[in-house]
Amino acid sequence: MYYKTGVSERNEGLRNLCSDFLQWTWGPALLIAVFILSVHLPRIQMRGSSHDEDGALRIAARSVFRIVTEYEEAQNHPLFSILAHAAITTLPVRDLIAARLTAFVAGALFLVLFYQFYQARLGIEAALAATFLLIIADPLHHYLTAARGYSLMVMGTLLMNECLLRYIRHGQRKWWVGYVVTTTFALYTHLWVLPVVFSHACFVFREMSCENDCNYSRTGLLLSGIALAGLCVFLLYLPMIEEI
Repeated sequence: MYYKTGVSERNEGLRNLCSDFLQWTWGPALLIAVFILSVHLPRIQMRGSSHDEDGALRIAARSVFRIVTEYEEAQNHPLFSILAHAAITTLPVRDLIAARLTAFVAGALFLVLFYQFYQARLGIEAALAATFLLIIADPLHHYLTAARGYSLMVMGTLLMNECLLRYIRHGQRKWWVGYVVTTTFALYTHLWVLPVVFSHACFVFREMSCENDCNYSRTGLLLSGIALAGLCVFLLYLPMIEEI
């Protein structure tokens, strides 16, 4: 009887410890980071290179000026190429590993931010479960360790969606600025983000068409933010626009 009571007390203490850890601000983020490192970090060194990665490395090895002014079929991730170039020139590892680490850091940040954004809406347990599923699911499982810009694109898309949502809810200018910056950042990583931005514009037009319960100043400013981000992206792609 005493033994069972002792076991119950230990189990209760362990449950309380786990609960306190999950309630700690950085506890779940630390848990996610450890899981990401254990699952994906060995793959950065072990997996072989692909044709796409070879093209990305060829671009990243150029000067920053050539990265932002020249275009070729493999060069569709300009911002990633700039970051990979910085990693290649500074990190004391092979070029392929440095470029893959760039994608890995972006993907890890995406997963941590995904949890931080959604734990308040879904709850700690549900947000953790969704995050762990993302860690092991393709295509993120693949592109977290590939020298390509897709994990960076996904992180940018998450940030722009979050800024959009917070601006709609709170109307604070900082979220409007954040939306313009993150949208520009995401589009300059890859133009596949265009459908997401188009869906945002459709949502704004739909809201403005509703005569009842529409904040026209807020939606109008949001529409101008989408246009401003589009202009910024156009100027960034302008040096290579004839080759795209």
